[in-house]
Amino acid sequence: MTAERKSLIIWGSFLFLTLAWGSSFILVKRGLQGGFSPYDIASVRMLSAFVCLAIPASINLKHIPKEKLKYIILSGLISMFIPAYLFAIAQTQMESSMVSILNALTPAFTFLVGILAFQQPLKKMQSLGLFIGFLGSLILISVNSKGEFSINQYAFLVLGATLCYGTNANLIKYKLSDIKSVYISSATVAVAGISAIIYLLFSGSISTIYDNALVHPWAFGAILLLGAMGTALCQLVFNYMLTLTTSVFASAVTYFIPIVAVLWGVWDGETLVVWHYLGMVFIIGGVLILNKNK
Repeated sequence: MTAERKSLIIWGSFLFLTLAWGSSFILVKRGLQGGFSPYDIASVRMLSAFVCLAIPASINLKHIPKEKLKYIILSGLISMFIPAYLFAIAQTQMESSMVSILNALTPAFTFLVGILAFQQPLKKMQSLGLFIGFLGSLILISVNSKGEFSINQYAFLVLGATLCYGTNANLIKYKLSDIKSVYISSATVAVAGISAIIYLLFSGSISTIYDNALVHPWAFGAILLLGAMGTALCQLVFNYMLTLTTSVFASAVTYFIPIVAVLWGVWDGETLVVWHYLGMVFIIGGVLILNKNK
């Protein structure tokens, strides 16, 4: 592969991931507007992703040692299954753009979990980055769309999802580092998809989803796209990009996802006040400091 072609693939992948992941929040919103419950949205999302990656998952599963399967199952639950439900529930009471901004705290929680659970050393500048990032989240949680002080409890669901992401990053680093990322991603999608199937069977909501899909096919299509593109395809593209560039560069997509999501939100009529933009600047600034001082 020539250097020019490699560069083109890297930047093309980066742009795709920014747009796809940045658009995930508006797709959840469309699903909610179509009358689907947050639980149905999360379940269909995981099932859609699983269908897309079922074949590679079955092939890659044999490359994972049996003693590592417990970590794969845990990774699938905390990296995909649980966050999918938390995000969908949160967006019933929060603007999609606000959720996306809080999601940018994932690197901060990755550092925090590494420090608390895995004795990762902490530098002074990293402490500053954590403080600035979480100060930004405090601003977002405590100011409503009218610029008034008001605690939104649903924001803590988003923080819970980002905590799951941060925990999973450390789980992979310390327990699954000897397994190729492409094996991990396909296997964890399978875990999340199978978990969603179990939920759907026991919840009895399959008929409700089917009926609602007939009435609001555009909303159902948005959820399917969310799973196929925002989860399955993005996993494949991100893992491939990691083989061509550094993890630091690949993780930089974190800074641009909220920007895309906010643009979608503003286009869709969502209201953000100056405090919310300030909170976004604080969060992204804090994450930049963290990554700079790894």
